[in-house]
Amino acid sequence: MALPSPLPASTTGPSTISRTRVVAKQVPRLTTNKTFTFWRQRSKRRVQAKRVLTTGDRLLQARKREQHRREYRDALREAQNKIHELARGLKDRFGKYSVEHYHNDLIHRAHKSRSTRRVNRWNAYQKLELKRMKGL
Repeated sequence: MALPSPLPASTTGPSTISRTRVVAKQVPRLTTNKTFTFWRQRSKRRVQAKRVLTTGDRLLQARKREQHRREYRDALREAQNKIHELARGLKDRFGKYSVEHYHNDLIHRAHKSRSTRRVNRWNAYQKLELKRMKGL
């Protein structure tokens, strides 16, 4: 371990504390007085003092939570209404299925497969080899 660099010289004059004593205090000790404990016996984390909330703080947090729930519920309802309006637009434009069908199609679009399998040389080779082996 490298020793820390010495302290810069004072511009106001000589210091009353010797520089070697200050540097010596910054060097980490190599020995400790701690006894060894097995990992099963070590505590997982230090327990911190839990802050006790006052009645006013709890009431303020409850109001904040309720306001957040209300805002999220309203935003979710607004998004659902927009999706329903888009489904109605698709029903008006294409008219083959019901609004619920288009609504479900909009919602579940991300879960449908986006790519189809195509013919590639390896699969064609394997099919021909299998036919040859079977004698067809």
